[in-house]
Amino acid sequence: MNTQGMEPFLDDGEPALTQRDIRRVVHRRDRTVIDIYTRQLEIDKVVEFDRQDTEGNGEALAFAFAQEVAFLNHIRHEADGDRAVLELGARKLNKFSENNNRRSDRRFGRLLG
Repeated sequence: MNTQGMEPFLDDGEPALTQRDIRRVVHRRDRTVIDIYTRQLEIDKVVEFDRQDTEGNGEALAFAFAQEVAFLNHIRHEADGDRAVLELGARKLNKFSENNNRRSDRRFGRLLG
């Protein structure tokens, strides 16, 4: 514990603080340094969690999108121009997309929202 240069002096050269007072000041300073470091660690943790959640959500949404496009292409192929089949396929695609969105919201909404 380095207290050099921390002792204020009265005009007559006597220390204004006792050794006990100096120890308290040093302890408070050390505690403050630890508190600041601990807080920065917590901030770093939150930032990393957010990064991972955002990355995971992006990957999940990209995969869901690719599956929805593949399903749309499948519907178009199966319908072969039949409007009734296209309408039925559009309803199923909408349901598929809603399910994907709900799943994403469940998994990531609580984390990102």
